[in-house]
Amino acid sequence: LGPDNKDPKVVAFRKSFDQLYPGVEPDAFVALGYDSAQLLMTAIDKAGTTEPVHVRNSLAGIRNFEGVTGKMKYPPGSRIPVKTVTILEIDQGRRRLVRQLQPLQVPAP
Repeated sequence: LGPDNKDPKVVAFRKSFDQLYPGVEPDAFVALGYDSAQLLMTAIDKAGTTEPVHVRNSLAGIRNFEGVTGKMKYPPGSRIPVKTVTILEIDQGRRRLVRQLQPLQVPAP
């Protein structure tokens, strides 16, 4: 989510965030909240209703959501999403994006 991330979604998010909150650095929680809202709106749009059962079923059908914090999908039959993990390097107190990857397996909670 840092300024070194050249992903167009991240760049656009940072620009919009800076316009609303000048001088404030967006953190992971801000971006995760944004992605959660976007994911929910996607599910509502696909469901065509805000009826909870239909939204839940629509969420379960999402296989390739691309958010600011990475990609997310719900495997068939699971309510536990598989989500991109970000690997950072800290050098002299500065964070640097190393890479993003999606785990091959997610352990049970």
